Amino acid sequence: MKKIIYSVCLLLLTSCVFAANQTPVTLDKVVAVVNNEIITSSQLNLRIAQAKQQLKAQNIQAPAADVLKQQVLQLMINQTLQLQTAKQANISVTDAELQQAVQNIAQSENISTKELFAGAEKAGISSTALLQDLKNQLIVNKLQRAAVSSHVVVRPAEIDAYLRTVASQNKGTQYHLQDIVIALPEDPTPDQIAAAERHAQHLIEQINKGADFKALAAAESSGPEAMQGGDLGWRSLAGWPVQYAKAVQNLSIGQVSEPIRTSDGIHILMLAGVSAGQDDTDPTKLRQQISDMLFKRKFEEQLYIWQQQLRDTAYIKIMQ
Repeated sequence: MKKIIYSVCLLLLTSCVFAANQTPVTLDKVVAVVNNEIITSSQLNLRIAQAKQQLKAQNIQAPAADVLKQQVLQLMINQTLQLQTAKQANISVTDAELQQAVQNIAQSENISTKELFAGAEKAGISSTALLQDLKNQLIVNKLQRAAVSSHVVVRPAEIDAYLRTVASQNKGTQYHLQDIVIALPEDPTPDQIAAAERHAQHLIEQINKGADFKALAAAESSGPEAMQGGDLGWRSLAGWPVQYAKAVQNLSIGQVSEPIRTSDGIHILMLAGVSAGQDDTDPTKLRQQISDMLFKRKFEEQLYIWQQQLRDTAYIKIMQ
């Protein structure tokens, strides 16, 4: 049941918005205005409670209350902006698509849809709210595919170049990485870059002195895996960007990398584990793995830029 509750909380945190047809509670404090919509204190508090449940389920220490509040509020603002954009573009989800998504989630957890909804109820989330949040996430996914995915291309020459760098080394070995991202704007100034690098070095010092990496990621990272403690999972070198792969090969388990600059910010990587295995990947599968990795990296970079552009053109007011 703990796993089901975690999955439900994760779904809701990736769709941190309130239903468009929800009526604010009388006298409920407004914490943010996003174009023509509001986010209220009760809506924010609900998402914070869900974030705490998710972190607890993963044995990750929750950030300080004010830090967690800002993390969750920014997620809610980003998602609200994307739903507004999707509405303007007439993007919708059919009942059949929604039901298929519910079945997919249940199957991924090896449970029935009835057990999925029961887990949501146990977490204090009604079936109606769960379906609405899932529908919102599906709409946003469609919007992101239209706005970002359609413009991302991986060329054969890029795969060839990657194969010449790191993919031919230790192909059978799997690396488990965790990540903290210090965000940078689309066109950062030298001062902004220097400030982000200083902050990254400060975090590295804390980690080297014994600070918990996952807790720092939850509190400090702007990456999409922040609420999972920055966990990027297991991949072979072929599955990581070149900069990550090069850093990984020089780390021991538990060590962190020096700051790594990418288009979306400054990254701090920790090598959480290594698993040696037999290299049974045929060339065709290996090229597909590399293609998938390059596409994912490009997509995440372009998604970050696109989300920043949405924010730059929106009216956003956070109440003090």
